[in-house]
Amino acid sequence: MGLIRGQYVGLDDIGSVLWKLLEQPQTVRQLCGELGRRYRGDPDVIITDVLFYLDELRGLDLIQVVDPTANP
Repeated sequence: MGLIRGQYVGLDDIGSVLWKLLEQPQTVRQLCGELGRRYRGDPDVIITDVLFYLDELRGLDLIQVVDPTANP
């Protein structure tokens, strides 16, 4: 992915798909659903892995988490 804060961020195949999906705002449920359809993995494992991945991206300031119920 490139240098972020002096760190190289690499993505595997699934990480690349998830990154592409994040080009448009998505809920965690939507992301997990799409990955489940594509890869037919265990839903609990998908949720755990997606949450971990999103937390990593957020920690690098690569994504912004938005509460859809919050008033702008």
